[in-house]
Amino acid sequence: MTFLSPADICRLGATSRYWRAMVRDPLLWRYFLFRDMPYWTSIDHLTMPQMDAPVIHEDESLEDREEGSDKGLELKFDYMSEAEREQARMQQQSIGSKLFISEGLDETGCPVYSPAPQVQQVCQVVDGFIYVANAEPGRGDNTSEAAHIRAVLSSGRVTSTRPLLVLSCIAREDPETARNQASHRTPCVDMAKRLKLPKMANPWMVVQDVVAESLAGLLDGISWLLKCSGVKL
Repeated sequence: MTFLSPADICRLGATSRYWRAMVRDPLLWRYFLFRDMPYWTSIDHLTMPQMDAPVIHEDESLEDREEGSDKGLELKFDYMSEAEREQARMQQQSIGSKLFISEGLDETGCPVYSPAPQVQQVCQVVDGFIYVANAEPGRGDNTSEAAHIRAVLSSGRVTSTRPLLVLSCIAREDPETARNQASHRTPCVDMAKRLKLPKMANPWMVVQDVVAESLAGLLDGISWLLKCSGVKL
């Protein structure tokens, strides 16, 4: 049944009592959830699955019922040189130092920032926020990114009703790797976890299929942001 789509599974469940009982197996739907999540084009504060809900244990999986035992290993190497990594890190720190002021660490050891005065002024007058995140595997600073977002959303008179749009971007679309989307970009669900968006009170959305070179996928996110900001299209 794992080769069928969720829609086909629902149709199969309507054929008899036996199949109705089979398709109600929570392990089956958990399998579909984990299989399809990397290919979701977007996710928001209303559709984020509760992955920590104690419904099914991690060791209870439909993979145990599948034929075969070895799934194989896939190794990937990042050939970015140490100098290139250091240069990218320094550039990111330089940008961050102009927009945010470090306030030290909190009780959990995570960095705490406050927006620079010019950033605070902007935050008080805008109706929504856009954050561009690097979705290429192995890129991005998890702790600093989440801390920067928290600093902006909690600054001054920013209310919890102002929406946050996260554009999960890659630099360019490679036709050779586009077929296996999950391997060459961070899935939107993982991006939401990385930025700790489920813990935020503001409405948020992560748009996955954004390409910086062509701006593909941008309009869907902008439409959602305008709608949440009260702008009628």
